Amino acid sequence: MAEPGIAKQRRYVGMKIFMRHKFAVGGVVVIFALILMAIFAPLVATHDPNYIDLLASRQGPSSEHWLGTDDIGRDVFSRVVFGSRVSLSVGFVAVTIYVLIGTTL
Repeated sequence: MAEPGIAKQRRYVGMKIFMRHKFAVGGVVVIFALILMAIFAPLVATHDPNYIDLLASRQGPSSEHWLGTDDIGRDVFSRVVFGSRVSLSVGFVAVTIYVLIGTTL
């Protein structure tokens, strides 16, 4: 059995190797930002994602609607932010099922 000091030293070396890969670190930062955005969606979103404003339909990006609006005037940025919650939850459920089936087999 490895001593606690050796395990700690191996983790440090592994982290040092990981930190040398800029794309890997960038990927972790992006994934972490997406998770935070999904958790704090009501604070991040600029509008209600389901509010329909027919007068604002098909607008391009602006200071009011960062990614513009869709055909019936809903804010695209807010819909993307709230959609990230659904996407992450589906991913976590799929991985959980995969792990349960794999562990059972």
